[in-house]
Amino acid sequence: MKIKITIIALLLSIISFAQDAEPKYKVSTGSVKKKQSKADPNKVYSEVEQAPEFPGGIAAFRNKFAENLDISKIEGSGILSSELSFVIEKDGAMSELKASGSNEEFNSAAVDAFKSIKEKWKPGKMDGEFVRSIFRMPLKMAFENDEKESLPATKVSDSE
Repeated sequence: MKIKITIIALLLSIISFAQDAEPKYKVSTGSVKKKQSKADPNKVYSEVEQAPEFPGGIAAFRNKFAENLDISKIEGSGILSSELSFVIEKDGAMSELKASGSNEEFNSAAVDAFKSIKEKWKPGKMDGEFVRSIFRMPLKMAFENDEKESLPATKVSDSE
């Protein structure tokens, strides 16, 4: 009798631990599909999860710009302002340079200064992938014409 009970217990334990007919998971035999990114590869983003960076930071970029700006092309005096915008591509290159300001010579000189900067940016990221992003940089510079430069440094008052 002990043998019969032992055999029945052994059979029941084997049956209870047996595998199901259908596996609970599937094994892929085909190629592994890459996770689809939400980032559009051709879109130019105005906001990104990780901002683009210039080697050495924005201060280094401004210094390079100032070194390359040829002010001899600019006619005008007073405070000149412009907003420069450009696209930082996925490879870090700058493209689509535009300057919007009231003084065309200042805009042209600013675009030329940007074009002469050859260092590439570290591009912005969305969903962990490099994307095209727009970068805007306001510029404001004070210029004095020849007449103002020859004025004496002392302040002259009209009330005597």
